[in-house]
Amino acid sequence: MANLSCGDFRGSDFTGANLCGSDMSNSNFSDCVFVNADLRGVNFSCSVFDNANFLNAKMGNNDIRGSDLSKAVNLYALPLDSNRVILYTSKEEYLKSYEDHFVE
Repeated sequence: MANLSCGDFRGSDFTGANLCGSDMSNSNFSDCVFVNADLRGVNFSCSVFDNANFLNAKMGNNDIRGSDLSKAVNLYALPLDSNRVILYTSKEEYLKSYEDHFVE
């Protein structure tokens, strides 16, 4: 587990990196590549992800409070309620889960 908070990681390549449980809060991840990275339990609160690519990254139990993920690539958010969201890095998985949760 690493403390990488308050970093400027613009353009960094984290392809295949194991960052489980790291504190990466208050950071700029614009144009970063997280393809196939293990990001489970990473604290991404209050961070920016303009054009960051999350293709096939492993995610779960992430803190994203206050972060702007709206311009991230290959990241799909399924809101469960006002406090919880599930993040998917595969459009197919997201669509299947959406159907399971919301389509009768």
